Amino acid sequence: DRVYPAVGLTQHPKKRIRDCSDAVVIGDEVEGVVGVVHAPAVRIAALMGLTLDMLTVAATNYGLFATILHSWVQVFMYRRPLLALFSKCFAFQEQLPRTGWARMPGHVVNELLSAIIMGPLAVTDLRVSYAPDVYGTDASLFAGAVVRAAVGPAVTAELWRRRRRRADRSRRRHGRLALDEVVQVAQVGQVRRKI
Repeated sequence: DRVYPAVGLTQHPKKRIRDCSDAVVIGDEVEGVVGVVHAPAVRIAALMGLTLDMLTVAATNYGLFATILHSWVQVFMYRRPLLALFSKCFAFQEQLPRTGWARMPGHVVNELLSAIIMGPLAVTDLRVSYAPDVYGTDASLFAGAVVRAAVGPAVTAELWRRRRRRADRSRRRHGRLALDEVVQVAQVGQVRRKI
C-alpha cells in the first residue's frame, strides 16, 4: 500500500485484492485453491455464445470472423495445444474478402464447434511439476523427427528458468545458452535436496 505513493502512482480501490484465493487479475481469472489460471469464465461463456450464433447463421464477414477467431486464440493461450484446432480457420480468414459476407465451409464450422466444446478446458495448472525429459523436434517438407533426453526435473526446471524471452539476452554468452552452467546449477540443486 505504501509502494504506490512512493513511486508516484495512484492505487485504484477496485484493483486492490488482499487475502483472496480467487480473483480476476490483469485479465486472468486465478483460482488459488485449485491452482489454475484461465481467461475469465464470463468471457469464455460469452465467446461460446457469440461463436454459436455465428455458426447458426453459417455466414460471416472478415471483421466478425477475425474478432471471434482471435478471441479464441486469447482463450487458448492458457492451453496452447488447443491452438492446433484452427488450421482451417486461419486459412479461411486469409481467403475472406475484406468487405461483404461469405458462407463458412463445413471444416471451419467444425473447428469452431470444437473450440466451443474445448473452451472451458483452456486452463493453465500453476502447480504442475517439471518433466524429467527434454524434447527436441525438427521437421522438413519430407520428414519429421522428435528426440528425447532424460535429464531430470532439476535440469528441465533450470532450462525453463533460463528460456529465451524477449529483451532477455543477459544470461547468454554470444546468443547461446551456457548449458554447462544449467547442468551445474541443477546438480547443486539436487545435492541441496539430498542434504
